[in-house]
Amino acid sequence: NFHKQTMGGHIFHGFFGEGSFDPKAVMSLTKKIYDNSNMGFWTYTSAYSICTNDQKLIKGVNEVCPDCGAPVEVYDRITGYLGRVNNWNKSKQAEFDDRRRY
Repeated sequence: NFHKQTMGGHIFHGFFGEGSFDPKAVMSLTKKIYDNSNMGFWTYTSAYSICTNDQKLIKGVNEVCPDCGAPVEVYDRITGYLGRVNNWNKSKQAEFDDRRRY
């Protein structure tokens, strides 16, 4: 097993995209990771937006709030941390733009 052989840290990020997911499938995946991988840390992430008008949480990457049309702030995970995309440096923003979304 790779993680038993390495002394460094290891992190797994599972990106769930903007679609819905089956909680039972997530639990099954979690159990398989726990039982079989010796993974030290893992997390599941979906990008989301927050309406600047009413602070409503909206799943996925949006340009405006679908309810009121106000601008939104987009949050996603990069290099291990959740953060507001417009605060990232230009190369990280380019990586965000290159992501395939399903």
